Amino acid sequence: MIQPGTYHARAKSAGYGITNTGTEQVGVSFVITSSPNGQYDGAELVWYGFFTPKTEDRTLEALVTCGCTNLATLEGISNNEVAIVVDHEPHYQTGELQPRIQWINKLGGIAMKTRMSEGETKAFASKLQGKFLALSQKVNGGASSPNTRPASKGSPHDPPRSAGRTPTSPVVAPPPGDDDIPF
Repeated sequence: MIQPGTYHARAKSAGYGITNTGTEQVGVSFVITSSPNGQYDGAELVWYGFFTPKTEDRTLEALVTCGCTNLATLEGISNNEVAIVVDHEPHYQTGELQPRIQWINKLGGIAMKTRMSEGETKAFASKLQGKFLALSQKVNGGASSPNTRPASKGSPHDPPRSAGRTPTSPVVAPPPGDDDIPF
């Protein structure tokens, strides 16, 4: 049984149907293309999307994410490799646990419900910049983060070179911040 997790997959086929309760649905068969250690590569799972007022937007989004270019024919459904999120759920008739695709997402990137606009991002960062700099100084003991220094061509024990600084120029500390950080 496929264990819960996120796997790379590609749609293999798809079709429309109607549930026992009369709800329109789409079924999409996926083949796992990449899993840890390859243990589930080639395994198939079917995802069912429903067309109700609450679910139709997410169902349509999943179809587009897969690469569907024609809703009537489901053409292009296998165009894109996607990330499927698998969990276990009881079967609706037997109650036995079975793997079920919960989400279909684009590969890569970070999934967020609402992203900030460029202006919102700048305003947010500006609001927290002082605290960020103070915490950076505290965490790094007054030294710049090793991940932000330019690469040095000297030995690993040479001090980092910084643009515009001489070995004797002072380091300007950021303004002091709150000391009530809970860690």
